[in-house]
Amino acid sequence: MAAFRKLSNGKWFVRVRRNGYPEQSQAFPTRPEAELWATDIESTMLRGSFICTKESERTTLAEAWERYLKEITPTKKGAKRERSRFMLLQKSSLGQRYLASVRGVDIATYRDARLKEVSPRTVQIEMATISHLYTICRKEWGMEYLTNPVASVRSPQGKLWRSRAVHALCLRRRLRISWINPQMTQILITEALTKTNPFGRCLASAV
Repeated sequence: MAAFRKLSNGKWFVRVRRNGYPEQSQAFPTRPEAELWATDIESTMLRGSFICTKESERTTLAEAWERYLKEITPTKKGAKRERSRFMLLQKSSLGQRYLASVRGVDIATYRDARLKEVSPRTVQIEMATISHLYTICRKEWGMEYLTNPVASVRSPQGKLWRSRAVHALCLRRRLRISWINPQMTQILITEALTKTNPFGRCLASAV
């Protein structure tokens, strides 16, 4: 059953109570808006499809990260590095945002801003950390309805190109040596036939 009350600031406060479900409440500028919201809540409860989203709407990323650090980080390798990473994330623009309010565009904005300060690899790790936080929220903290905003955002590709550039530089040096040392020529041919080797992939792509 829904109960309505007009507040001193002119808004309408509505509270919905039903056996078997947590109490739901919200304030709206007008009574029609409050009635519409209450009707929607009651109908989903009647259908048995109601999902309470209060936790994600009232929990900031900083608060979720704090819980993650206590429950998840100690079970992982590199816990010390992850703690330092979370401290930076908590102080970022995302830290005070509510879990349910973060969208893909927010992650993309964060990504682009961080790329001006750190390497693409660092941004990749930070995005993966945020993504895993949302995965834990959905799978283990009872927020199954929560959408992972990182899933729809492109990850920086700097690592791949940096790796290829390093391999190409080493390859040029080894090719110069091969002119002096015939044995090196045979080694390079072998690596070109073994494309799982990074030098082999680089050499094969140049052929």
